[in-house]
Amino acid sequence: MTVMKNMLSDLKGYLSRLNEDPRTIKYFEQFPLNRFWASENMKFMKSCVEKSDSLQEIIHEADRSFLFSINENNLPNQLAVEWQVRNMKINLQELEIEESKYSLEENSVYVKDKKLSPDFLRCLAISETITKKITFQEPVVLEIGGGLGHLARIIALKTNSKRYVIVDIAETLAFSYAFLILNFGVEYVHLYDPDKTQISDLSKSRFILCPLQYFEEFPIKNYDLCINTASIGEMHHKSQNYWFDQIQRVLVVKYFYSLNRYLNSIKIPEHLWRIEENQANTGWNKNWKILAWQMEPEFCRNPYVDTQIARYLEIYAELQPANEKKFHEEAFLTNISNQDWYRFKNTDLTMTYLDVQNLHDFSTSGTLFAIWDALRLTNYTNISALSIMIEYLNFLQNQCNYFYEEYFFYIQKIEDLGFSKIIDELHRGNRIIAKKLPILVHQDQENNYVFMDCIFYKLQKNIGDIRLEELNVHELKKIPQAYSLQNVI
Repeated sequence: MTVMKNMLSDLKGYLSRLNEDPRTIKYFEQFPLNRFWASENMKFMKSCVEKSDSLQEIIHEADRSFLFSINENNLPNQLAVEWQVRNMKINLQELEIEESKYSLEENSVYVKDKKLSPDFLRCLAISETITKKITFQEPVVLEIGGGLGHLARIIALKTNSKRYVIVDIAETLAFSYAFLILNFGVEYVHLYDPDKTQISDLSKSRFILCPLQYFEEFPIKNYDLCINTASIGEMHHKSQNYWFDQIQRVLVVKYFYSLNRYLNSIKIPEHLWRIEENQANTGWNKNWKILAWQMEPEFCRNPYVDTQIARYLEIYAELQPANEKKFHEEAFLTNISNQDWYRFKNTDLTMTYLDVQNLHDFSTSGTLFAIWDALRLTNYTNISALSIMIEYLNFLQNQCNYFYEEYFFYIQKIEDLGFSKIIDELHRGNRIIAKKLPILVHQDQENNYVFMDCIFYKLQKNIGDIRLEELNVHELKKIPQAYSLQNVI
């Protein structure tokens, strides 16, 4: 008990020192946290650690929140667990790993004497995808954004990992720290501090936790496996690009598993901030062999607990820089242009399957993957693939009054390539989302930025009132405009 009290005291002192470190301020000035992690979530995490009297209490406080755990009442949890067990075809008699005994009891249910929870089973499903394709023993693992440490625990147990590095916001690492110490022991977990950590500390520790601001200095650069779940999708573009650069250029990573948000609906101006966080699945380069690719993987379709979370894309890939897959534009265009959705995109589809289609092939054999892969292989420079992606998203939206958050990323790529004239034609295929009334979406000292008819306009404040919707096409073209907010700014 005394040892655990000391560990908690050391943890609080560690977090206090980090907050005063100039490297912390410098890092977050360059890579700001998004609106939730910088405000409400940060306040919650700090409060949890400060008011807790034990490592166990920290875990239970986290488990009571929706930040780290699913904590519905007993019946939805029971039904969710039973659904997951059936769909994952789990033989409970042979299940060697179950929910941690240190997790909050109210969040778990017992099925055939096994302690299970929706969180645990989701992590188990992720681990099954990963471990089926890993052939080496005792891997060195990097997890970007480890949360409470549930996935780290399961992956470590299933693979007998030699070293498991978690890099995250320091305040989040406090939860991983508490959870992993309780489950594995004090001697196996180390909090990295570039001013104090010795090489011997790294070699003898099974779990090493590194704050984001210290990762540039972190000495381990080679990893058998990198994991990121529900994390990169909640970062600003600057951070998203930074981590793809780390994974694909700075570090040596053999396998990369990602489960992050993709094609989630947003409305303008309510969710405009998502346009700055919409590149979670657009950073993959052509050096990967895609082993698994599935939008809305089956374990994310639980009807009892998954209806209020983001839509996710699961990608699992192996680095093969010497065996790059080539993009064949002619074959790609022949394939896509002969599909029904494309051939009949400008016709009345009432009373047809295409008009009401809601079951799509979102696996590697489907249209979405073919377009996504074409964009990856061409580094988003192929205008045909970019245009077809917009057209396919228009088809998927089926006249719904929203955008997909990546829509603006693809539009900006087209605009940056100098094909602005194509964009207006593409927008006509989705005029249901265009509004002839201007919406104020952004301001700075000198300008108002307005969104109307899928175009962003920049209006100087000193020119007085302008009724944008009443101007003719010729007058509108005199006003600085772009198809992406970033470009008009």
